[in-house]
Amino acid sequence: DRSDAGEDVVVELAESSDEGEGSDGENGGGGAGDDGDEDRLVQGAASASARKKRSAGSARILSVHEIDAHYLQRRLAPSVEDAEECARLADEVLGALSVATSPSTTLRECENQLLVLLGFERFDFIKLLLANRVRIWGCVSLKRASDDATRDGVERSLAEEESGDGRSVLEELNSTSKADDWKGEQLSARDTLRRRREGDVDDEEDDDDDD
Repeated sequence: DRSDAGEDVVVELAESSDEGEGSDGENGGGGAGDDGDEDRLVQGAASASARKKRSAGSARILSVHEIDAHYLQRRLAPSVEDAEECARLADEVLGALSVATSPSTTLRECENQLLVLLGFERFDFIKLLLANRVRIWGCVSLKRASDDATRDGVERSLAEEESGDGRSVLEELNSTSKADDWKGEQLSARDTLRRRREGDVDDEEDDDDDD
């Protein structure tokens, strides 16, 4: 009897052990499945992030030549018929882009502000604004400046802008200004030379008349 009881105990323990291993196997399989799901979620998030970056990176970088004082109003005019409303919206967009009044504003916060102002239907324009945030704000603000103090303040904000885009904008504007000055000097010199030649011709004609 004792041997039979001992055998029963051994059998029961063995069966319990087998059941435990089966349970562990099932749990382990579930854990592996969970890990696989997590891997897929991470990969999916990474793919979405990559697509978002590619989408944001597809926006064209504008030249300073393209951005004048009324750039924002001109871009908004086709969808905002009222001139005063268009000007007001352009001012608000410029404020959202500002690196002077809100230097700590992140690109995401700027994007949220633009979405509130412009709506999802203008998302392509918002992408362009975000890709050229400092460039558009700097050029429009400088060309709107009504006095030297305002202009100096904008230039100081661009020079101190953390990403370095502000300094790039200043350098491009300065090189453009120098090129324009050189071109103006060349045109002025040519005009002066032309006038002198015309004057010489007139003098010769006067001499002929005197003879």
